[in-house]
Amino acid sequence: MSHYFDIIILIIWGCGDEMNKLIEEESNGDLIVRFVKEEDAVQMIELQMRLASETEFLLRELEEVEIDAEKQRDSIRKNINEATEFLFGAYENGKLIGYISGSRGQFSRNCHVASFIIGVLKDYWGKEVGRKLMDAFIEWSKDVGIKRIELEVVEDNDRALAFYNHYGFKIEGKKRGRSFH
Repeated sequence: MSHYFDIIILIIWGCGDEMNKLIEEESNGDLIVRFVKEEDAVQMIELQMRLASETEFLLRELEEVEIDAEKQRDSIRKNINEATEFLFGAYENGKLIGYISGSRGQFSRNCHVASFIIGVLKDYWGKEVGRKLMDAFIEWSKDVGIKRIELEVVEDNDRALAFYNHYGFKIEGKKRGRSFH
């Protein structure tokens, strides 16, 4: 049965500018976190399709995932070329198993704000993949002068709420009936 979910808006303040090293690649054994490249387009499609079928907490339904590889490459290219976009992937032995993606404000009055989404294959939950992606994103945020990070989380996604709480995110508000499942 379909129903609406309430969405909680979470924020974290004060990323600071103290770090000045842009993430190129961070390796932890067989796990590598790096910017997603154009040649990763097919893997990105496969990951998004699998995520859409594994959890109802992400926005897209399976049939809403863009499956055209060239369009996916264009999207990745935009993330590479735009200073307001980012897309990191987590790779285990060359296989894309998670990602974090989002954007920062494009105007002088909101360029200090970034929002994001994160998705990790269910097989890798609890294995530090989300943490590695989040750490890379926070480092990128510091490097580009982000002062506020925000996201929306389905209210009953306890696992995600605990994860974001660990990073110091605070609930700023609630959007009632925002997402339909």
